[in-house]
Amino acid sequence: MYVATTPWRRHPAKPQRPEQPSPALPAITFGPPLEAFAAERLQRKPGQELHLSVAFDAYKEWCGLRQRTVLGRTRFDHGLIKLAQEIGLDVEISSLIIHDIALRRRHAR
Repeated sequence: MYVATTPWRRHPAKPQRPEQPSPALPAITFGPPLEAFAAERLQRKPGQELHLSVAFDAYKEWCGLRQRTVLGRTRFDHGLIKLAQEIGLDVEISSLIIHDIALRRRHAR
């Protein structure tokens, strides 16, 4: 009875300072560099397939030529799979292959 009738229990104390909302969790984004790489170096080619390890090697080279930071392999794989699925390409996740896509030849600079 004491706990239920104690005056400080009836009116909860207001916080001393206004509560700040929790910051949003960072979104998992793969950023424009991956999208720029895909736009520049990948092309749709029916009947072709691209293994993600081949794409990653091309991506590392592409980043090196542009002095960009290379994403880790796992983030690259997830990002490229996500991009491929968004544009309707068939992806074999178990074997890390994207169908109907190929690398474009690198332009001489």
